[in-house]
Amino acid sequence: MRITVAGDISAPEFHQCCSYTNEAALVLQTDVDIKALLEIDWEAYVVRKQQQDGGQYYKHTARYVVLVDGAYTGVQSDLQALLQARFPQHTIERIPQDWQAAARHALKAAVRNPLVYMDVDVGGKPQRVVFELYSDVCPRACENFRRLCTSRRAGQTYLGTPFHRVVPGGWVQGGDVAGGAGDRGSCALDNCASGTFEDETFDVKFDAAGVLAMANAGPHTNASQFLVALAQLPWLDRRAVAFGRVARGMRALRALEDVATLNQRPLRDARVVACGELAPEDL
Repeated sequence: MRITVAGDISAPEFHQCCSYTNEAALVLQTDVDIKALLEIDWEAYVVRKQQQDGGQYYKHTARYVVLVDGAYTGVQSDLQALLQARFPQHTIERIPQDWQAAARHALKAAVRNPLVYMDVDVGGKPQRVVFELYSDVCPRACENFRRLCTSRRAGQTYLGTPFHRVVPGGWVQGGDVAGGAGDRGSCALDNCASGTFEDETFDVKFDAAGVLAMANAGPHTNASQFLVALAQLPWLDRRAVAFGRVARGMRALRALEDVATLNQRPLRDARVVACGELAPEDL
């Protein structure tokens, strides 16, 4: 028997189920596969399972899932019932623990890069989006983005700026700190007198939803406008510099897909109402 538990690493109930599963594996001498995923990767996992296996995955609402020998089983209570039926002679202890603390600790350990956040207000309902910045790969793009998230200087901050472009199934775009219309922008780095900076690298690929990248008007024209992919966008792999990803809060950006648009501009206001740096323990 092989038990797989896949889930959102920030969900306390996922860690509780993992603890029970590991204890069961010791008692029953079974194989265990734990897949601890960031929120966006968990969402992609569920979509992939829906496409591959359908069935119960379309009804599944928990932030983790249990599979036995590759087959959908459900959640911890379903696993317990199955094991009790198959192995009535064995008792599997449930170890009490602070599962909230376990989730926070695991999340902090999983995210080792700098974090910034934006509270995005779509129709009066602000939701937080947390970005992980790949500062070891794209230090200049990451520092530019970080400064624009933390600055409060007019024309040098994302605070108050709108998401001015939405391409359903493609990307959402914002970051025009100069006016908000989507036709301008401004670099926040110390040595970009032209208002733009160069393309550092194309090492980060657009291979998943949630990829964070600079929007541009051609080679080496990065300023402040950015985009977040809503799907895989391989045609952008060498056209835009990707430098991070959404660590939490992809739902806030997907909500923009439901907003009516005119020429790709949202007809409902979608705006950054707070932004800044975030410590890993606050994720």
